[in-house]
Amino acid sequence: MSNFTNSNFMADKPLILVTHGWVVDGSGKATQLIKDAYLDTYDVNVIVVDWRQISHINYLSAAMKAEDIGRQISDMLIAIAKHYAFDISRVHLIGHSLGAHVMGSAGSQLKNNGYIAGRLTALDAARPFFEFPLLLDGFSANDAAFVDVIHTNIDFLGIRNPRGHADFYPNGGYMQEPCCHSESDVRNNCQHACAYYYFKESIRGNIFKARKCSDFESYLSGKCVTNETSYMGEMCSPDSHGKFYLVSKDPFSIFSTKFYH
Repeated sequence: MSNFTNSNFMADKPLILVTHGWVVDGSGKATQLIKDAYLDTYDVNVIVVDWRQISHINYLSAAMKAEDIGRQISDMLIAIAKHYAFDISRVHLIGHSLGAHVMGSAGSQLKNNGYIAGRLTALDAARPFFEFPLLLDGFSANDAAFVDVIHTNIDFLGIRNPRGHADFYPNGGYMQEPCCHSESDVRNNCQHACAYYYFKESIRGNIFKARKCSDFESYLSGKCVTNETSYMGEMCSPDSHGKFYLVSKDPFSIFSTKFYH
């Protein structure tokens, strides 16, 4: 990446990179909803990372190539940093599903080269081969200065265990109602998609307040040992650490003015 002649990059603005997961591409909702929300709401640079040539091969092969894709993203960011004297700490990496591990790899490769991305957001990061069965490392809290995770399908497609500095479990991390209005007719797929719908809504100003707790059952029974709260999504504070839970009182709340508490 060395030719920036036709670039509209603004070196004095933050840089958002967002990418998709398996069997989709950069034109899908996982990236476009988030890209549009940022451009409508903030004065930032946004790059949609499209790795469709890899994402459409068999899942295990695609998962094993996540590290290589991340390395290419890292190379691009380093080129941007050098060309524009851009501060990599102003980079926010966002990935859905397998894309979360791709962005984790990008953050890891940046770190290996002496740079640290400011933030990594993992949106229901893919579970198969990254947690059960455990074959590949995937992203971790070491891949950026701050790593936040939204878990929406922990009982099937998304990782269950916390991996970030702050991990959010709306509705316990499963049973998202009404499946976030996803067009998918497969129950687990639409819950998996809820993570990027939540994040998109948070960019547009919708507030998802969550409470720190040891587990969902303790949260529901009011037995959390702390009153510490944080916001899920764009407004998450980098001071947030631990597991956070929230429940919808209204199944359509992510598309209205009634929010999670």
